[in-house]
Amino acid sequence: MGMTAAATNQLLPLIARLFLCAAFLPMGWQKTFGMTTFSGRDAQVLRAAGVRSDGLDWNLAKPGTVLAPESQDGAPFEARSLYTVSLRCAESGMPSPAVLGWAAALTELCGAVMMGVGFFARLAGFALAIVMGVAFWLTGASSLAWSMPMEDYLRTWTQAGLFFMSVTVLLSGPGRLSLDAMLSGLPKSGRTAAAGKKSKPKQVEE
Repeated sequence: MGMTAAATNQLLPLIARLFLCAAFLPMGWQKTFGMTTFSGRDAQVLRAAGVRSDGLDWNLAKPGTVLAPESQDGAPFEARSLYTVSLRCAESGMPSPAVLGWAAALTELCGAVMMGVGFFARLAGFALAIVMGVAFWLTGASSLAWSMPMEDYLRTWTQAGLFFMSVTVLLSGPGRLSLDAMLSGLPKSGRTAAAGKKSKPKQVEE
């Protein structure tokens, strides 16, 4: 195998996976275990979605439940940082924004670990691509312009880059340096060679 083929089959998928792991693991960790203080309109929207400082009110968080934010208290309260995602979802009219916030955070956290070790990496790539695609649609797609602030510019193209890198792992696989490759056994070429060997006929003793 030449150097170019070795890099394509082994090093590049590994670098892509480790990059995605390094990018998503801190984001998922901070969303899941970090705390943020919400107040005013944000507090009203989250309370209407069933978010409480001590957890979720599932009667309000379940699909199909719609409650006007204006009917809720706007006093500040502290909750997990993942509910910043829920705010974006609620503002876009998506159902069950609190549940979607949890789904996004856990996908980033678990998907990053799966990417890092190369375990069900295609599935992780698919899930992370969905998260980044939705994030781009919620926060970046509407702000694309030549005059957009640098902060928005960096966020938008970071989301797009992570999306396409996740799709790359989804389509090309995790490479040989991964748990997926180890668990799948021999490479295809090795299985073909082994199957092609002719077994020696047993000598029949007279």
